[in-house]
Formats: sequence, C-alpha cells, structure tokens
Amino acid sequence: MKLVLHDLPHGVPENMVNDGDRIVSATGPKAPCVGCFGCWLKTPSSCVLRDRIGDMANYLAECEELLIISKTYIGGLAPDTKNLLDRSIGYLLPFMRTLKLPDENGKLRKEQHHALRYKKSFRITLVAYGKEAFEEEEKKSIIAYIRAVSINFNGQEPAVHFVKEPEELLL
Repeated sequence: MKLVLHDLPHGVPENMVNDGDRIVSATGPKAPCVGCFGCWLKTPSSCVLRDRIGDMANYLAECEELLIISKTYIGGLAPDTKNLLDRSIGYLLPFMRTLKLPDENGKLRKEQHHALRYKKSFRITLVAYGKEAFEEEEKKSIIAYIRAVSINFNGQEPAVHFVKEPEELLL
C-alpha cells in the first residue's frame, strides 16, 4: 500500500494512486504536534490528539511506499505537510540510536536517530513544487531534510523531484 501525503488543493492526480492506497491531505483542520510524548508512552503508535491524522504512525506501519507531495517554503516542506510528518513520530520509539553514516565525501560520521518501533523499510518519494527555478542551496536543504526523515523511518534512499507546478505531476 502506498501512503500519499499531500497539500494539493484539488487532490492527488489519479495516475499517481491505485485502489487501496491511503491518501492524507495536509489541508483542512488538524492539530499540530504538541510534544506531549503521549504517542510514545500513553497510546503507543497513536497520537493522543484524536483528529483525522491521529493515526499517522499506524498508516506508516502499513505502507510499503511513502509519497510526499508538498509545496516548498524557505528550503523546506510546507508547514501543513511537515505537520503530517511531525504527527507520525509515534512510528518511532523515544529512545535514541547512534548510526555511522557517510557524509558527502564518504567519510563516516555519527548521527543520533530515534530507535525503530517497526523493523521494516519502505520507499520514500518527495515531489517538491512551487518555484520556477529552485536554487541549489534550497534543493540541498530539502534533500537533506527528506534524507534525515528517511533515515529516522528506516526508509530506503529517497527519490526527490522538483517541479514548478503540481500540474506537471500529470505527465
């Protein structure tokens, strides 16, 4: 099953989803993560805020692929889209693990990431839109962010695509 997180005003193009895929819109009413740790301690994997995105961690646990479609803001995802990922933190454990990861020069460095609640891996694709031309620093920032998300979620190396308008997704 593919989990599609998006902020598109008119929904996800039909050619990007199949029957059985779960689509979660970033638009509309929802609470932001309040950092209460309830999804870790009180109701593992489920947010204590019981709104329409309270089960984001469970949606991740069920998916084989995560597709994120987001407008970009100042080198990052749209705030509403990032909120969907913030509310997914229950997918992980509150403990930290140290990973040795290569930097851009291939040298190993240590990074702290959350321990895994689920021992699974899935594909992550980000489609970032909203600019005529993305600056290189902005692209680097967005790619670094989605890689960090992928490492935290035990995802595979993410695919990142930059497009001007969401309509380009129809191609």
